[in-house]
Amino acid sequence: MQADGVIDIYALGGAMAANLYIDSFPTIDFDFFVSVSGASPALDPLRPRINYLEPLGYKPKGVEFEIEGELVQFIPFPDKLSEDAANNARILEIDDVTFRAFAPEYVVAVMLKTGRLKDFARAKMFVDQGTVDMDTLQELIERFELKEQWQKLIQF
Repeated sequence: MQADGVIDIYALGGAMAANLYIDSFPTIDFDFFVSVSGASPALDPLRPRINYLEPLGYKPKGVEFEIEGELVQFIPFPDKLSEDAANNARILEIDDVTFRAFAPEYVVAVMLKTGRLKDFARAKMFVDQGTVDMDTLQELIERFELKEQWQKLIQF
């Protein structure tokens, strides 16, 4: 999709990205955060991805696509934090597939911002397992105004 100009920058985020760095837990889909190339209709933001993927045999299921038996979601950057996470993504390779994924510090910062109970539990796993660079995480907490959420996490 990137090579064909449907998306610009992308990175795997969400729970599947978290599973790259900490003890895994169940999740149902891959969340790819994307910078969308060109204009997308405001009332149909998935249209460019639908137009690209349907001829390849991948049809939408709600906001996700089933691709090779896996649910995949393409999420336009919802905020500056996700955009920064994608711009600073790690390049990883698994089974000869190279892809971009949020670095662990960004995964935690996004979890803090999302603020759901399961996100705090997962973020705590990152800290407890020593998976994040604490200086980098503290810089993200400062830059993206996540101090209140961080205080909740350390009391969790």
